[in-house]
Amino acid sequence: MNVINFNTMLSEKNKPLKVIAVQKFRFHKFLINDVEHWCCTVKTCKCFAKVNSLIDIEIEIFNEHKHKPLPENILTRQKISNNLKRKAVD
Repeated sequence: MNVINFNTMLSEKNKPLKVIAVQKFRFHKFLINDVEHWCCTVKTCKCFAKVNSLIDIEIEIFNEHKHKPLPENILTRQKISNNLKRKAVD
């Protein structure tokens, strides 16, 4: 088991996202023993990550994406614009 380095952000629809190695993952479902299953946000991609929800320890990760990663500047722009949209609504 490895400790994974990830950033969390919220999507446009206020859903949690994890950014692992410049790829975005969305929450899919809870598994047994407090394990969360996260899928790549690109619907045709089969990549996933399984993370212990209590201590954020990587249990399993399949990280061979079939698409190009998002550039860092686009991820930063998405984080900022999503935060601004949320503040405008509040």
